[in-house]
Amino acid sequence: MALGDAIGLHWWKAVPNFGDAISAMVAAHVFASSLHGLIVSDAYGVPKTWVTPTGQDHLKHHDYAAGVGRSLIAPVALGDIAGFDLATAQAPQAYAQEVARARAALKTTFPAPWRAAPHMASA
Repeated sequence: MALGDAIGLHWWKAVPNFGDAISAMVAAHVFASSLHGLIVSDAYGVPKTWVTPTGQDHLKHHDYAAGVGRSLIAPVALGDIAGFDLATAQAPQAYAQEVARARAALKTTFPAPWRAAPHMASA
């Protein structure tokens, strides 16, 4: 039995459909090596743990974490997920205000011609 099956994880090398990824975000916890996975889980307020990215340095992950006021410790190795204690993970609420601040700043600085029509914009 694969590790993902044993502990009830969804595994993706690349997400073929962004809607599938969003649907999976209703999970209780996200383990992500990709920066996109960390950002999307933050945007939806889902707790997450950073997993060691393959073939990448860590600069962009630390840069993002600093931008939203999140402390980012060393990533968890893929092989350590099965024994990971979710109680040790940083709750998204701990830095939710910084995520909201970054979201508001993006909305106000995004070029007007590219913004969604007001009736389509979300909060």
